[in-house]
Amino acid sequence: MNGGSGLRIEEHVIAGKYKVDLVYDGDELIGAYVEVPTIGRIYIPRRETVLVPRLSKKVKRFLEKYGFKLL
Repeated sequence: MNGGSGLRIEEHVIAGKYKVDLVYDGDELIGAYVEVPTIGRIYIPRRETVLVPRLSKKVKRFLEKYGFKLL
């Protein structure tokens, strides 16, 4: 029993074809794994501004809702 600390993943499916796994360290959201059909699975850290090519607007809006900074 870790008492709520440690890594955990929360899975979401956006627009039927994009899988987003939000990664938490305890209660803090630290990043996300995004599975995109055209480019595969990528990790996006939450603390940095990131340029992600060919990411759908729906996925970008979803991540921005959680505080991600995407270009």
